[in-house]
Amino acid sequence: MSRNKWLLMGSVFILILLIIYRLPYPNTRFIGSGSSDLFLFNLSSRTGIQLLEWVSFILFILAIVLFIRSLSNHRAVLTVLMVIVVGWLPVKVVNLYQYTLATGVDAVSYNDEESTCTYNGRDTMCEVELKNHSSDEVNFQLNIYDNYQTDGFLLDEWEHIQLKPRSTHMIEINQTSSEDVDMSGYTNSFNIQIRDDDKERDL
Repeated sequence: MSRNKWLLMGSVFILILLIIYRLPYPNTRFIGSGSSDLFLFNLSSRTGIQLLEWVSFILFILAIVLFIRSLSNHRAVLTVLMVIVVGWLPVKVVNLYQYTLATGVDAVSYNDEESTCTYNGRDTMCEVELKNHSSDEVNFQLNIYDNYQTDGFLLDEWEHIQLKPRSTHMIEINQTSSEDVDMSGYTNSFNIQIRDDDKERDL
């Protein structure tokens, strides 16, 4: 099946580096930060070209070429499987860690697909779905970050959050700003930052 073990080892080595680089932990990339995404590679953003993303994308293409050239048969099937593994494995590795060894804010995951924020003038109401994967209660502070807001954070104050063990919570946050804000709208494309005494994470 393999006609050149050195090419195969080179491609596997590059793919391992890419999997480590793409691990969505302890932070994840900001939602909507990329204007040109290709197979999880955030090639550009509002701040310009993302050099590391382009380097990782080029390395990914190189790894595919080396992988194909190292094989003597079943190239198409094995290449597709390899691409699936690179896209699938980083998330599964993080999930495995959170389900087994993670504690505190490390054990918290954020479901952005089920989270929303509505703001009307000075009033902001957000629903944020969080899950505590550990067997212990987790306490931390949370704030919401919107990449499309010029001032960054949607909330004036950090919210204190408490999550019960091994459970999913829909957290409702209501805040009234002390400043007059002539703006209203709705968003489900935002990020959160959580922190305790020891660590801060961007999710």
